Amino acid sequence: MKFILDNPYDEGLWIENIEEFFKERDYFLVESKVKENNLQLLINQVGISVSDLQKITGISKQNLNEIIYGESNPSIDKALKIAYVLNYPVEQLFPLKPEDWYHYATDEEGKTLYFNIIDGKIYNTTGKKLAIKNGKYEYYDNVEKRYVTKKEYKQIVSNLQKSELQTRYDGLKQDEKYKGISANRLRRIAKIQLQSDIDKRFKKVYIPIGKRFTPYYFPKGGDYEVE
Repeated sequence: MKFILDNPYDEGLWIENIEEFFKERDYFLVESKVKENNLQLLINQVGISVSDLQKITGISKQNLNEIIYGESNPSIDKALKIAYVLNYPVEQLFPLKPEDWYHYATDEEGKTLYFNIIDGKIYNTTGKKLAIKNGKYEYYDNVEKRYVTKKEYKQIVSNLQKSELQTRYDGLKQDEKYKGISANRLRRIAKIQLQSDIDKRFKKVYIPIGKRFTPYYFPKGGDYEVE
């Protein structure tokens, strides 16, 4: 089945058979996530301390810990520095998976496409901004079972951070598993855990659409093509 589009994404395009529409184009909904890595395991095997790795690479201690514990993705130069110091292939240290090969789907004008989980329509960047400006919801609260605006979301998150962060920190201090970890690190862990729970509680209404592709290398190296 072929779909003929006239670029109606500014107002939202409703597709009768959305699953077939996605399948035909190899589209999928992009959920943001941090890439898994083998850094902690390799550091233990090599026998280098995190402090020494930080000094040699020049990466801040906080950022390096975030990378090690899977709290953030390293930039290209940081990934290369870490791999060089550990004498380990960067592509094995931060391995790519088949689902990592994608780019954001766009309309004919090159605008990123988003799927609205409320009305089931596809919007481009302009349509999304217009809808939000007109007061449409941006998040769904899985606890209260209702849709909320970005303003409401920020207020709820602010209240949670004020009421729960200290409690979580106190709980970590009493946990034997975290014995010996600095106070700053414990506060960081508490913040990460709270943010993780917040991310699970709230789901974005507008989810970016990705388009998968399969790369392959030319015989003599160089760029890849998209099938």
